[in-house]
Amino acid sequence: TKQIFNVTSWLLMFLVAGMVSQAAGYLTAAGKLPELIPTMWDTSVFLSEHSILGKFLQVLVGYTQRPSGMQVLVYAVTMTALGGLIKLYGNAASKVVVKVPS
Repeated sequence: TKQIFNVTSWLLMFLVAGMVSQAAGYLTAAGKLPELIPTMWDTSVFLSEHSILGKFLQVLVGYTQRPSGMQVLVYAVTMTALGGLIKLYGNAASKVVVKVPS
């Protein structure tokens, strides 16, 4: 069960980081956040957001074919923060002993 929770934690990290990155993209488009760099890279030639795999990756990990610098920065900071929290508190949660009265 430990491996299941470990994999689930990582999947949730990617999901949350993708959602936060997409929110940063919307806020950048609305002019509420700076872009930093308008387009970090363009992977539309290899993988379009409109293909089935592109849509799947967009939902799962927040794939964007032309992310801005702010989106990449927010994604990296979110992954680092969540990874640090899991490292810090993940082992502490596994050491909790629950005593069931007999």
